[in-house]
Amino acid sequence: LALARQSRDCGSEPDRQGMEDRGNVTPAKKNRNGSGLGEPADARPTLQSARYALDAAHELVPRDARMAAEKAYLAATQAADVAAVAQGHQPPEGTGGRLQALTRLDRSTKRRTQTVQHFGTVHTLLHGECFHEGRCDAKTLDEGMRAAAALVSQVEKFVGFDGNPRPRKA
Repeated sequence: LALARQSRDCGSEPDRQGMEDRGNVTPAKKNRNGSGLGEPADARPTLQSARYALDAAHELVPRDARMAAEKAYLAATQAADVAAVAQGHQPPEGTGGRLQALTRLDRSTKRRTQTVQHFGTVHTLLHGECFHEGRCDAKTLDEGMRAAAALVSQVEKFVGFDGNPRPRKA
């Protein structure tokens, strides 16, 4: 399963057996981008995986800023995929598809959301400048990680998931 692979890659494995026992996991269908996210009911484990990726990113910052940036970017892409599926679309392919999904989300909500802005910040600062170009100063990381967390939180609210699937380490 792509979800299990993504979770394992971010340094933490969610308790998939425990989630299945509670009935929270819908078997994922393969789609054209291979994300494994196939139905709106898949939002919960995918958003949990995004939270695990954010946790892993925070833990990696002191040791490996570039990898921390990419884990936060993973969380943002997972949130964008959930936003698309929650609106009845296939998980998007690439940055353009994710921006389209988030634009639809921003337009569909009554309260002012900034998911497109948050995703753009994460993509530019964390994925582009930090991960690919190796420019990972503290300000860039902080701004990008805050944007990733805000994006995940906004998508969680949109799909009615309260987030924080496990207590954060102190």
